[in-house]
Amino acid sequence: MGDVVMFIDPDDRSKIFIRKIAALPGQKSSDGETVPHGMVYVLGEKLSAPGSATTGYIPLRDLAGKARQIYWSRGDAGVRRERIGMVVTSGR
Repeated sequence: MGDVVMFIDPDDRSKIFIRKIAALPGQKSSDGETVPHGMVYVLGEKLSAPGSATTGYIPLRDLAGKARQIYWSRGDAGVRRERIGMVVTSGR
């Protein structure tokens, strides 16, 4: 729990999202529900960023990998050069 992972977008399988795992199978999610077997609950950083609250649980088979380093970063103000190359941590 707390790892940052890449997963296939359940609504458009050509896209990959990166989010933090908030709950594993059998654990309680932030909305108080138990995460079903074979699924994870992920969090988006902002309300506009899709997470399990909007997309539902993510099947383990759709996890594409664990994020380890920031390759590119862009925000509302443009490219965030200070983040490029940073190592991704779980923040636990």
